[in-house]
Amino acid sequence: MIFKYYNDYELLYMIKHEQSEEALNIMFEKYKNFIGLKINSFRIYKIQRDDYFQEGLIILHKAIYRYDDGYGKTFLRFFEMCLERHFIMLGKKRDSENRLVGLYQENLGLDVEEASEQIQESLTKYRQVKFKSQREQTIYEEYFLQNKKINEIVKMTGYNAKSVYNTILRIRKKLKD
Repeated sequence: MIFKYYNDYELLYMIKHEQSEEALNIMFEKYKNFIGLKINSFRIYKIQRDDYFQEGLIILHKAIYRYDDGYGKTFLRFFEMCLERHFIMLGKKRDSENRLVGLYQENLGLDVEEASEQIQESLTKYRQVKFKSQREQTIYEEYFLQNKKINEIVKMTGYNAKSVYNTILRIRKKLKD
């Protein structure tokens, strides 16, 4: 267990500044069990555990490159927060898709495959939400699709934080309608 000899900050430095593949592999090895524990805490169906594990590795990779010690959190806490948010989002998506399949089957008398096709068509239309302004479009893409934090969006766009927050609330309302 080579990762016992390095702390997260040393590994992060080697990954970000020295482009060390070995350090990246050590981080992946170090956090594999943590991802598994989080999957267990979310009571994921056995059939979906591999998918969630792969998602966890992707989130770990993103967290490694997005982490900034100026956040006031340890890397572990930052990664845990990112992972939990992602798993919650995946769970909500899974639950809503399962409910939709049930509704389509029940109300339209469709089999699972036909219901899934109908749902995919509906989701495609749903994702084509019309935005009133470029600001809404930009914030939707950055916050909802790219999972960027509000402060990252503020730095990137120059909008003030309150404006970004209010725009996010308007977008959420549109997505619910």
